[in-house]
Amino acid sequence: MPAPSPEQWLALSPQLDEALGMTEEERASWLTSLGKQDPRMAEQLEALLERHLVLIREGFLQEPAIEFARDLGLRGQTLGAYTLISQIGLGGMSSVWLAERSDARFERKVAVKFLNIALIGKSAEERFQREGIILGRLAHPNIAELLDAGVSVAGQPYLVLEHIDGDHIDSYCDERGLGIEARIRLFIDALGAVAHAHANLIVHRDLKPPNILVRSDGQVKLLDFGIAKLLEEEEQRGGATITIDGARAMTPKYAAPEQMTGGSATTATDIYAMGIILYVLLTGWHPAEETSSAPADLVKAIVEGEPARPSDIVASARESGLLRNNAAQRGTTPERLSRQLRGDLDIIVAKALKKSPGERYDSVSAFAEDLQRYLKQEPILARPDAIAYRVGKFVRRRRQSLTAALFVSLTAAGAMIASWTYSPRTQAPELKQQRLTANDDTLPVLNAAVSPDGRYLSYSDQRGIHLQLVETGEIQRLPSLAEIAPERARWTVGGWYPDSKRFIAAAAASGKPASLWAVPIHDGKPEMLGDFDGMQGAGSISPDGAHIAFASNQTAIGAHEIWLMGPGGESPHKILTAGFKAGFGMIAWSPGGDRLAFAEARPVGDDVELSIRSCDIHGANQTTIVREDALSAFAWTAQNRLLYARSTRTGAGQFGELWEVSVDQLGGRRGDARRLTDWAGFAIRNLNATANGKRVAFVRRTFHSSVYAGDLSGNGNRFANWREARKDDNTNVAISWTPDSRAIFFSSQRASTRQVYRQTLDSDLPAEPVTASLDTNFYIARPSPDETSMIFEGQPSGSRQFALYRASIAGGEPRMMYPIQSFAHFWCANKTAGFCVVGYAVAAESSLVISKFTLTDPPGKEALRIPLEPGTDGGVGLDYRWQLSPDGLHIAILKKGGNQIRVFSMNGSSRSLTLASYPDLLDLAWATDSQSLFVSAPGPEGITLLHVGPSGAVQRLWLQPGATWLWPIPSPDGRHIAFGYEHAEANVWMFSNF
Repeated sequence: MPAPSPEQWLALSPQLDEALGMTEEERASWLTSLGKQDPRMAEQLEALLERHLVLIREGFLQEPAIEFARDLGLRGQTLGAYTLISQIGLGGMSSVWLAERSDARFERKVAVKFLNIALIGKSAEERFQREGIILGRLAHPNIAELLDAGVSVAGQPYLVLEHIDGDHIDSYCDERGLGIEARIRLFIDALGAVAHAHANLIVHRDLKPPNILVRSDGQVKLLDFGIAKLLEEEEQRGGATITIDGARAMTPKYAAPEQMTGGSATTATDIYAMGIILYVLLTGWHPAEETSSAPADLVKAIVEGEPARPSDIVASARESGLLRNNAAQRGTTPERLSRQLRGDLDIIVAKALKKSPGERYDSVSAFAEDLQRYLKQEPILARPDAIAYRVGKFVRRRRQSLTAALFVSLTAAGAMIASWTYSPRTQAPELKQQRLTANDDTLPVLNAAVSPDGRYLSYSDQRGIHLQLVETGEIQRLPSLAEIAPERARWTVGGWYPDSKRFIAAAAASGKPASLWAVPIHDGKPEMLGDFDGMQGAGSISPDGAHIAFASNQTAIGAHEIWLMGPGGESPHKILTAGFKAGFGMIAWSPGGDRLAFAEARPVGDDVELSIRSCDIHGANQTTIVREDALSAFAWTAQNRLLYARSTRTGAGQFGELWEVSVDQLGGRRGDARRLTDWAGFAIRNLNATANGKRVAFVRRTFHSSVYAGDLSGNGNRFANWREARKDDNTNVAISWTPDSRAIFFSSQRASTRQVYRQTLDSDLPAEPVTASLDTNFYIARPSPDETSMIFEGQPSGSRQFALYRASIAGGEPRMMYPIQSFAHFWCANKTAGFCVVGYAVAAESSLVISKFTLTDPPGKEALRIPLEPGTDGGVGLDYRWQLSPDGLHIAILKKGGNQIRVFSMNGSSRSLTLASYPDLLDLAWATDSQSLFVSAPGPEGITLLHVGPSGAVQRLWLQPGATWLWPIPSPDGRHIAFGYEHAEANVWMFSNF
C-alpha cells in the first residue's frame, strides 16, 4: 500500500505509539474495534506494525561488533587473474576480500565482493547482478571503479572492484583536524559522485560515512552500490518485488522519512542522506543524537522531529569536554564553530533535511552549487532573495568594507551598515511632505505616533512627551506626568486608542520596571496600566481597541518576548518567545486587528538578519512578510498593504528608502516589493499611519559622530576647555592617543575600506592617514607597550579572519602579527608592564576569557576568566565594556544598563564599585594613574561624563545633550581626555499622496 502522506502520518503517529505499548492480544482487539470506525487508518496502522516487527527481526538499530566469518578455505584461492589475501569486510548480504593480481602482468590490489546466497536468497542475487550492471555504467574519479565480474567455482557471483586504502570521510576529517571549509570541499567531491550516479538514473539509497572513503592523498571515493536502484527499472516494473526487498536494505540512522514509512526512494532520498552526512561532518553530532535507541522512537524522530540547527548543537548545553573536543577536531572553539555554521550553512543543511522530498534541493548539483557559493562568499540559492543579503555577499567578494560590530553599536544605533553603491535606484514618486516638529540637534525626537484621525501627534524627546496639533503645529498642554513618573524617567510614546482621545506612554528609569500609562489628551488624569520589567518601547493598540501588544525581556539583540493584554492592562499574557539568541523589535497591528506584525532579529554568522513577520493574536499561524537586513521601520497601512523603510550609511552618506509590499489576509507576502522613495541625507525611523492609511508620520533622523577633546586638571576630576578635535561629515570613531599625547587616533571609512587616521590636537591641519590599505579594514589601533609600534586589529575585505597587525610608530604598511579568533577588544599596558591582552566572549559559558600577548609572543593560554551574567554576551558592542589598566594589574568591566563596575586583579580577586545615582552606565576607561576611572552614563538630559575615584566617589565632569553614545579616552600624560560621541538630528515628518 502507498506510504502515508505527512498529514496522515500526523494522525497515525500517536495511534502507533499507543499500539506499540499493547500486548499482541490487546492490539488485535484494538485494531478490530478501530477498523469498524476508520478502516483506512486501521489498515495503515496494521501495515506499519508489521513493518516494525520485520525491523525487530532484522536487528534494526542493533549494532554489535562485527564478528567476521571464518576463512572457509577461501584464503589463497584464485579468481581469474586475482588471488584472495584476507577478508576485509562482512555485511548482511556480502563479504569483501582483499586480493592481488597474480598473473605477473602488473601489480595491483583489488577488492573482491562475494554474494552470500545462503543468507539472503534469490532476490539478493538479482540485486547483486544489478550492482555489476550499475557499476559498469559509472565512470567517475570519485566512484570506486568496477574492474571485473564472474562466478567462482563454488557458484558464488563476485565483483572485482578498485581497492580503496582510505578512511571513512568523517574519521579522515577528524583525525586530521580539518576545518569547516576543507570538510566542505571533500563533501562536494562526494556530491559530484552522487550526481554522476543520478545522471545515470541510479539512486544509491545507502549513503553513509563508511560508504564514502578518503584516500591518504585526499581523493574521495564513493562505494557500495549494493542496494542502488535503477530509476528506469522502477518505472518499467512499477515497484516490483526486487525493489520492495531492497527498500529494507538501508542504514536507519541515514534513512530518509520516505524510506522509514515505506515510500518510494528517489534522488531526493540520497540528498537527505547526504544532508545527514554534512551535518555530522560540520558538527560531530548526528541530528538524532539524543533519540532513544528504540526503533519506534527513531522512526518518529526521522519522520516527525526537527533536528537542531548545526550552529545551535555545537554550542548547546552538553558535556563541555565533548563540545570542546568536537570543535578542536575542526580547528576551532565551540563559540567560533557556532558562529561559522550560523546562517548559510544552517540554511543549506536545513533544506537538505526537509521532511518532504519536494522541499529538498531539486538535485545534488544544486546542493553542491550552494556549498560552492558559500565557499566563494556568494549568495546561496536556498536563502530567500533579500536585497541587503545579496549586497553584503557582493561587497565581501569585491573586497569592500562592512563595518564590524563595534562600529555598528557606536555609529548606527542599531541600523545595519550596508553599501549604497550597489543598491538599485529608481525614480522617486512625488510625495506631499510636511515637517511637523522643529527640534534642534541637542534635543532629537526619539519617537512619535500620529492619532488615528490624523489630528494629533504625540512625540517624545529628552524633556518628556508632547502633544501637537498636526494642522497648526500648536503644542497642547498635557496633564502633569512629572508627579507620577519615576525620577529621571525617559518617556516613550506608544499607540493611540481608536477614538483618538488617549494614547499610551511608558516611563522608564534604569533599575526599575517600566510603568505604562494611558494618557488622555483633554480632561482627566493619566491611568496607570501596570509595571512591566524589561519592557521595550511603549506598546501598540489594536485598531478595535481590544488589545495592547508590547515587547518585553530585553536582550542585546532585542526583546525576547511579545505580550498581549487588555486595553486597561487586564490579563497580560505572553504569546511569542524569540528563538536562540534572537530578539523582537517593532510591533504593528493589521488594520483589521486580527494579526500582529513584528520585527525579528537573529544572528547569522557575524551579521544580523532582520525580518518582518506576522502572527495571529495567539502567536500562531506565523508568516514571513519581508527579510531586509537594513530594516529600520514599518507600518501596516491597509489590510493588504505594508510599508517598510530601509536605512543605510556609507562613509558620510546616509540614505532612506521607503518600500511597499502587498500582503494577503493571513499576513503572507504577495508579489515583489516596490520602492516608493529614494531619499538621501537621512534615515527613516518610527513609521505609523492614520486609520485610513492615507497619511504616514515618521522620524527623519540624521546621524553625526564627532571627536571632542578637553583638558584635565586636579586629580583628573576637573574638565575644561573642551573643543571639537575632528570636524567633518564622516563617521569618525575615536580610538586612542599617540604615546606623546599630542594627537588622537580615530578610524573612518572614507573610501572602500575603514582606515586609521591621526589628528593633531589643536591643529587645523587635515587628519593624516596612518593606514592606507585598499583591501584590509582596520578597526582598532593602540600604541605598543614599548611605544615603538602601533598595533592594529584588522580584517581583509571578503575574509572572515581577524588578525592583529603591526607597524612602526613613525608609519608604514601594517604587517600581520597573529590571527585571532574573532573580532575582539584588545588593550595594551604601559612600558613597565610590557604586555597587551585580548578578550574573547564565551557566550555558551557566559564568561570573558582574557589572554596576554606581546610583540613577539602571540595570545596564549588563558590569563583570566571573568564570569558574566547568565544569558549575556561579552562580545564587542553587546552587553559589556571592559579595559586593562595602564599598569597591567587590573581589568575593569561594566554591564551596560547597570550601576556597578567590577574590578578584577589579574590574579583573579575582585571588588565592586556601585554608582547609586547613575543606574544606567554605558562605557568606561582607566585614568593614567590606574586607580580611577572615567565613565559615561545616559540620562534624560543627555550623556554625562563621570570621574570615579578608587573608593567609588563620583565627580561629574561633562554633560553632552542629545548624545546617543559617548566613550572616553584619556591621554597617556593624564592632561587631556578625548571623547567620541554619537548624536542625531531628528524630527517628525508626514507624507501623503502615495
